[in-house]
Amino acid sequence: MTGAEPTTEPLAEPMVEWWVYGGIRVLYGGRALAWLTDSGDGEELLFEPRRHGGSFTVGLLYPVLVIRREGRTLMHESPGKAHGRVDRNLAALLRAEHYAAQARLALLGMKPPTLGRIRLAEAIEPVRAIARELTDRADRAALLAYVVAELEHSRPPAVDPANLPARLAARPRDRRGLPIPPVNLHPDPATGELKVDFTTINTTVSTALAAERRCSLCTGETGYWVAFLGGPRAAELMQYTDPPGCVDCMTWAVRFCPFIVVQRHRRLHGDLAGAGELPPGSHGEKPPYWVLGITRSYRAVPLPGSVSASGFTAYLPAPFRTVHTYTYAADGRINPVPTIRRG
Repeated sequence: MTGAEPTTEPLAEPMVEWWVYGGIRVLYGGRALAWLTDSGDGEELLFEPRRHGGSFTVGLLYPVLVIRREGRTLMHESPGKAHGRVDRNLAALLRAEHYAAQARLALLGMKPPTLGRIRLAEAIEPVRAIARELTDRADRAALLAYVVAELEHSRPPAVDPANLPARLAARPRDRRGLPIPPVNLHPDPATGELKVDFTTINTTVSTALAAERRCSLCTGETGYWVAFLGGPRAAELMQYTDPPGCVDCMTWAVRFCPFIVVQRHRRLHGDLAGAGELPPGSHGEKPPYWVLGITRSYRAVPLPGSVSASGFTAYLPAPFRTVHTYTYAADGRINPVPTIRRG
């Protein structure tokens, strides 16, 4: 024994301080919880305390047993019951950073979409340019939260096979789980392999199906009634370039097709099989609302002016017996309950 005095400081007694829970943060690619000392006026510290039941609420004040030793701040046990909250502006900032961190953690475990790295980088460059101009923490968090919210808002609804007509449920699915209509399968010019392209119609297939009174979405017989779906201009002219289908399938399309459901949704085009040509007279713009017309019969006539090998077909329905009008709600999503007018 040397008789030397120990060099470590005696253990400090834990003291109660009021800290604000700031939400989730990303630390070294993992999850951590943020706490703001001094009732939200101090520094932000990252911990992973154990919670005995329940969960923490962003923006609330919690009593925390704190030990400060050798320049370090230690949380002793789990915070107690919340009491009080911070002001609205700070709470909004903390929630924005919390949701942004949740999105980042989710993205860390996902592969980039199959758009190609260069195309994806080009697509997000405008957002990066905006972010580089923002120096305030609140503004950067708000921007990230806004982008995440917009992406979430644009996501199409999940498709439950139990909600689909049986013949449509039996169709092949794309990566989102959506059925692939036969009119959106196009042969690759080089290999002949069928590829999915939702931006245009395989006119050879659609014309053949319409001639046999078969649905363009499920290939089954349409039955006594047949449905046409399009914008108000097509309904006014009673002329469609999209082929008809059975009533059940067309009604399903209004509720689940991303292009229809989300008002701001736009179709990708340009490097997909068959993409790039619109029917003569079409402008490709999205209608302000959608009209589903139900009739008994229709005529199909070739549409002049197409450069496509098989050409486009115009479908001329008989007067509609029933018209369903679907409009967009304030949140930019289609209202699944239509206004119905009977002829």
